[in-house]
Amino acid sequence: MCKIAGSNLSKLRIAQTYLRLASIPESGAGNRMVTLASAGKYEIRMIEEPEASLAAAPLFWLELFDCGGQKSVDRCCCHGIEAAMAALETFASRLELLE
Repeated sequence: MCKIAGSNLSKLRIAQTYLRLASIPESGAGNRMVTLASAGKYEIRMIEEPEASLAAAPLFWLELFDCGGQKSVDRCCCHGIEAAMAALETFASRLELLE
């Protein structure tokens, strides 16, 4: 039962973050980004890139980002909620190890 609740909570969290991302006004500057989770100097970010409007492009990317080093540790393209849930779980596990 906990796994189901956790799965539903992850879906809800991803959906809420995507809505926040979609509500950011588009600018000519490029990507839109929202932080999904953070721990220490690391963040899990949801990023929408300009080519997201193309049919074959991912809906968004999830990125594990090192704020201290200002660099991406890992990225995963997400074409849907299931891919995002798997990436979020992987990145969250890595966050625990990086702290």
